[in-house]
Amino acid sequence: MFFLAAPTYSLEPAQVQPVQHFIDCIKTRNIPELFKLMPNGLRRRVPIPPISSQKDLAQRFDEVFDPALVQMIVHSDIQKDWSVVGWRGIMFENGLIWLSSDAGKIECVNYQSDAEKKKWEYWVRLDKEKLYPTLRHYSEPVLEWETTHFHIRIDSLSNEKFRYAVWKAGKSTSSKPDLVLNNGVRFVEGTMDLTYYVFKNRDTVYIVFYAPLGGLPDDAPTRELRVCQFKGEVNQQNFDEKILEKAALFGEKVKRVIRE
Repeated sequence: MFFLAAPTYSLEPAQVQPVQHFIDCIKTRNIPELFKLMPNGLRRRVPIPPISSQKDLAQRFDEVFDPALVQMIVHSDIQKDWSVVGWRGIMFENGLIWLSSDAGKIECVNYQSDAEKKKWEYWVRLDKEKLYPTLRHYSEPVLEWETTHFHIRIDSLSNEKFRYAVWKAGKSTSSKPDLVLNNGVRFVEGTMDLTYYVFKNRDTVYIVFYAPLGGLPDDAPTRELRVCQFKGEVNQQNFDEKILEKAALFGEKVKRVIRE
């Protein structure tokens, strides 16, 4: 696994008020105002369902913002504990929470309380029950979505590798997948965890880009699959070098969309 860091900066004067507003919402438990800061809901650790309504937030507030996290937020120093990470947004405590850099919208809450950890274990058990039997052995579900033609799923395995499973669109995940690759590696860029999952299948390489914490422009994909083919067999000797090259090119494509 590879990580690429990003520089951080102090908040601009115009960014202080949105951060303070978020802190005040947490301090007073202002559910209506807090939900306004979640225009796209709030994603939780897969496979826990996202928070998608004000009622949902009211019911699950203590799971996400438990007393320990509330105290950290309420007693935080805006200039010391909050920082700007370029276009990625405003970061609290090395990525524990992310807000958008312009309006202070909540992009992500990375913190997980003890109560939510128990809920995660419950949802994982349900998730495994719906999978094809040979796919039920994994450490953690990572990503699952459906394109026009395929249903794609990525899981982390106990050997620090990642598994890529694909079904034709419309097929149930309880049926045998059309393709399974168990040799995946992950590249993570910066504190916002912009991620590339790379899988090899003879002379074909599958690169999945994913931005789990959001923070991208509306027209930039939060997930995308690229299939790369090499002439001849991609052996172990040149695999890492070629994959790094492809992953870097794929990353630059997304960065161009962001810059434009």
